[in-house]
Amino acid sequence: MAVDPKAGPELADMAETEALVDVALEADVNGREELLAGALGALANLTFYDVTEACVRQRHDDLVELSLAGLVHTHVETRLEASRLLCNIARRSGGGQAEHEHGGAVAATASRILLEYDPVASEGAATEREVAIQVCGALANACAAAPRAASGAAAAAAAAEAGAVRALADCIVGGLERSDGEVAVTAARALANVLGALARGGGGDVGEGYGQVLAEDETFAAEVALEIAEGRLDLERLGDDAASELVAASGRVLEAVEARLGFDGSGCSSDVGGDDDDDGASESGSQEDGVSLHGHGYGPASPTVSTVGRRGGNNNALRPKTADAAAGLDALS
Repeated sequence: MAVDPKAGPELADMAETEALVDVALEADVNGREELLAGALGALANLTFYDVTEACVRQRHDDLVELSLAGLVHTHVETRLEASRLLCNIARRSGGGQAEHEHGGAVAATASRILLEYDPVASEGAATEREVAIQVCGALANACAAAPRAASGAAAAAAAAEAGAVRALADCIVGGLERSDGEVAVTAARALANVLGALARGGGGDVGEGYGQVLAEDETFAAEVALEIAEGRLDLERLGDDAASELVAASGRVLEAVEARLGFDGSGCSSDVGGDDDDDGASESGSQEDGVSLHGHGYGPASPTVSTVGRRGGNNNALRPKTADAAAGLDALS
């Protein structure tokens, strides 16, 4: 019912939404996989609507706990619903101390999930692909610039220490190699937000011992972004919208790395998979209007038809929506 555009907001505004959190917690403790996946799916659908703002704030700790536990669950549907829920609550987190601390945990867990994602092994496994997309969205939201710059910087530092920069760059390459524009674009947006938050600083520093590895990862990410932004790759197979969005995000990646490392791209060649055809990419380059160190949030995980408890179901496509985070992430509905 939450999928319905009229009934969904009314359901989300009911007190029972908070009761679902308790149902999910109890199901997790008692090992009831199907119930847990169903409850997480309902919460993911309901938190799509802004009327759940109060519930998300009041039960933030529990929602984060459920999402992080669900991401590493052995039940594949639980992982998917947990990733969708995490993406939605990450865009609403405020600047409180608890949310500041949770941002680091969210970013670190999301980074580990992406490090384990293998697009070759997962080819044909639609659920694992969707988990990767939603986890990228959660990272993008956790590291977005406004309204919580300090929390975003702390989340970015935790993500970087957990290997997010390289993992996201690899996701972009994997998406390009398989002509999967959604994976490539979502990973590029997340990468731009992580690096942008690191460049802004003000809330979190990468721990001692990670500096050299991070610099190498940033250089690789910049090389990938440079090949995209300068039109060295054939992006036509991704579609016009995905190609232009990927070029814009790549421009933001380059700006962030230049701000941190002074990277200018001279002499770089990352040999990103695909055709080295100069005519295939958008001519907009990396200097498109709006490119800046300000994070761009990932839209809410759209309500989907549940496949829990039945076979042959079909999840609706999860489409990202973007808006300048400086205008407020809560506008992304």
